[in-house]
Amino acid sequence: MPAIFPRNPRCPLVALIALMGLLGCAGRQSSPVPEVELYPTYSAVGLEIDFPAESPAGTEATFEWRVRGEDGWNNGVELTLGRQGRKAWASIWPLAMDTPVEVRLNYRAAEGMRILLLQTRTRKIVTETVGGRSIFVSPRGDDGAAGTAGEPLRTLAVAASQAGPGDRVVVGEGVYHEGGLFAGLRGEPDNPIVITAGKGVRPVLDGSVEIGQGQSGWRPVAEGLYVIELRPEAGYVGYLAQDGLRMFWSKTLDNMLSGEFLLNDKKTSSRLGRAWFYDSTGAKLYVRTGDALAPSSHSYNAAVHRQGALLDGSSNVVIQGLEFRYYGESAVRLDNGATGCALLDNVIHHS
Repeated sequence: MPAIFPRNPRCPLVALIALMGLLGCAGRQSSPVPEVELYPTYSAVGLEIDFPAESPAGTEATFEWRVRGEDGWNNGVELTLGRQGRKAWASIWPLAMDTPVEVRLNYRAAEGMRILLLQTRTRKIVTETVGGRSIFVSPRGDDGAAGTAGEPLRTLAVAASQAGPGDRVVVGEGVYHEGGLFAGLRGEPDNPIVITAGKGVRPVLDGSVEIGQGQSGWRPVAEGLYVIELRPEAGYVGYLAQDGLRMFWSKTLDNMLSGEFLLNDKKTSSRLGRAWFYDSTGAKLYVRTGDALAPSSHSYNAAVHRQGALLDGSSNVVIQGLEFRYYGESAVRLDNGATGCALLDNVIHHS
């Protein structure tokens, strides 16, 4: 179904993009023409169409698409209009990586049909690097080492700080208790920075501190409520798992003391089960185990990092083959214009 636009009697504007197949109308200006932006991803192409305010009544728009080289055109999906009727969006999906795509926007105004022809190419994930070096990391390494296979670094943070376009950070087997990694890394579109698991292994990025079964230090506060001192370096706990199972976060200590379950800040008849609260001022972790056992009979993972990979302003970084677990907000976050970054064959849980 075509998108149809409301009446606007003002004089039309001059078109800002090239037209093909224009059917003009003698004796008057042509109707204004929309601006179209194509946004290719790895498996789709997004369309954003900006229609001039001077679009006359009865104006219609549809689009078609094809892979370059094909004879026929595919009908596009119905355009989604913005509230003001000035913008519309659509997408073409699914597509393979590195696929050349042609888009034909059919724009019918009062004087006839206009056809706007555009083209783009879906993005390609480049995992092969050129001219760079391999930087090796192992939990048994040393951050003062050379970063070779025989003398690996110990932390991903240090390894990443040494990486530039075309370099590969090869992550050895083991668990890395780190977070907020890879901010500001800048590879190049055809020569990215690749963070990859070593051959045949699945390294683990773990954002938690563990409070193991049998841990001393727990003390009762009220019936079914226990507390332990916990002082993470950043004074932050964003997630808690008991025996590998996520626990309910309580907004306040009073809620934990009362043992009442709140829904949208309102009391309910339900009782808190497996729940937790962290007092960052007093550096105390409060838990209700949800059973008759004391916390020392359970093990806990407290997320003390907000993100595993924080691709803040990063570009052209590929992360592949890793496991992310126990992060307080998200395992991976892209922010501040991060572009060209890709995640391949990673496992994410408890985040």
